[in-house]
Amino acid sequence: LKNGCVLTVEEERVLFQLEEGLEALDAAIEYKNHTIDSRQQSLRTSTNALLPSKAGILEKLSTLSFTEIKALLLKYFNKVVCLRESERQLQLRCEEMGMQAVEEAGVVR
Repeated sequence: LKNGCVLTVEEERVLFQLEEGLEALDAAIEYKNHTIDSRQQSLRTSTNALLPSKAGILEKLSTLSFTEIKALLLKYFNKVVCLRESERQLQLRCEEMGMQAVEEAGVVR
């Protein structure tokens, strides 16, 4: 196009497919953002409802033995580690998808 060349039918079709794919990704991202916003609002609401029960939880924790507290702490520590590993894997996947999108955009050009 820059040199006054016209796209072939196949190139034009690929271009349209990529444009449709980008539009679909934009729509999916918008949907996900809306879902995240809704969940965050729901979480804020439920967190506010849980604040009074926080004292009850602390009271229950104070009745646990040292061994029980250690076991509970270990359980939550392992859960945090697993969640961080999952987060890292998702970050890597997002980066890979971003690089693929850049590469596909380069093919279009």
